[in-house]
Amino acid sequence: MLAWLSLAAIAILSLLPSEVEIRTRMSPTLEHAAAYAVTAAIFALAYRAPGQRVAIGVLLIFAAGGLEFAHMLRTDRTASVADFLGSACGVAVGLIAAAWIGSYFRPSATRT
Repeated sequence: MLAWLSLAAIAILSLLPSEVEIRTRMSPTLEHAAAYAVTAAIFALAYRAPGQRVAIGVLLIFAAGGLEFAHMLRTDRTASVADFLGSACGVAVGLIAAAWIGSYFRPSATRT
């Protein structure tokens, strides 16, 4: 549930009018990378079945592309290849981080 809420938050915040846009002190590309990294990690930790990480990566990268495309349809927003690439890199970082976190907290086999 949290994974889908985080993706919805990205979509909503991404499509807000530019006058009410919420910004941090980071560059927009880093904002995209951070948002997608956290979202990808949440998805990957929530959906752990084999093969799901690839599907998560594809889903989030398509979402990033779709949202950047949606910016081209608005007069108050601009699409950016750099922002898309930042989002895609964030997805990769989030999936790698989740794999590391998942392996770190995986119970070890008991020896007899």
